[in-house]
Amino acid sequence: MEKVTSPTPTKKFNILRNRMSPESRERSSALAAKYRRQLENEADKVVAGKKSPAMSSKQCLFYHDVPPELYRRVAQRHTGGHRKYIPEITMNLTWREGLDAPHYIKARRHHMFQHMVDFLDTGNEFDDNLAAIAWSAGFLMEAERLSPERLKQVIMQSKFHGKTATKQKEHLKKVQK
Repeated sequence: MEKVTSPTPTKKFNILRNRMSPESRERSSALAAKYRRQLENEADKVVAGKKSPAMSSKQCLFYHDVPPELYRRVAQRHTGGHRKYIPEITMNLTWREGLDAPHYIKARRHHMFQHMVDFLDTGNEFDDNLAAIAWSAGFLMEAERLSPERLKQVIMQSKFHGKTATKQKEHLKKVQK
C-alpha cells in the first residue's frame, strides 16, 4: 500500500500577525522586547498574599476585583454575535476583521453611543445596553492596542472645522474613489 503524506506548508500562517499593519507589528515587537522579563536575573520578590508563605516575582493585576457579571454579560454578547454572524465555525473573527478598518471602528463607536442613549431612555428593558456598551468599549480597547493609528483617525474626524474640514473633504474625495 502506498503511503500518502500531506503536503508540508511552505509558510507558517499566523492570522493575527498577518492582519496587523506593519506599523502595529513593529510597535508590538518593540514593546515586547522592551518589557521582556529576564526571570533568572530578577531579584524582586513579593508576597503572593498577606498570610501566604508563597513568593512571586511581581504583583499581578487584580482580576478577582472585576465583577463576574461583567465577564458573563460581555461573553453573552460575544456568544450572541458568534451565533448570529458566523455559527458555522468555532471562532467568531467577524468583529476582529474590522479592527483595522476606520469605517467599522467609527460604526462601533456610534453603536456604543446609541446604546448609551438607549440605556438612558429605557434602561435594559429591550436590550442589554450595558453589556453592549462594555462590548463596544472592549472593541475600542482592542482597536487602540492593535491599530492605534486607525482609532486616532476616527477620533480626529471630530476635530476638523472650517477650511481644514473643507481641505480634508477634498482629500478624501480623491483617495476614496
